Amino acid sequence: MEENDLEKLRKNAAEGSIGAKIELAVLEIEDEHDDEKNIAFLEDCAEQEKWHLASHKASETEKNDLLPSGIVLNMNELANLYENSNPKNPLYNVEKATEWREKVSKLEKINDEET
Repeated sequence: MEENDLEKLRKNAAEGSIGAKIELAVLEIEDEHDDEKNIAFLEDCAEQEKWHLASHKASETEKNDLLPSGIVLNMNELANLYENSNPKNPLYNVEKATEWREKVSKLEKINDEET
């Protein structure tokens, strides 16, 4: 990601964009920066959003640009992080990965039923 794009993302996050905050958290995890804090944020966001209900409400506000597909991506990212068995990954956890994959399936089913 180019520095200009990163600065714009940081600005959007500072202005309250949940989507930008999530994207920054994922980028920081990829850069091995504040892993535990960022994973906790992503997990908390996924739990507090109550998936499709919160994303629907979020899409109606100016500051929150997170759609149901964004929440699914967030959960998939968490599952991917937990599934990565690279020795450098301190977050490897099969149980957590399975838990997030199940949540993704459940949300996708709910989203399919609504469309």
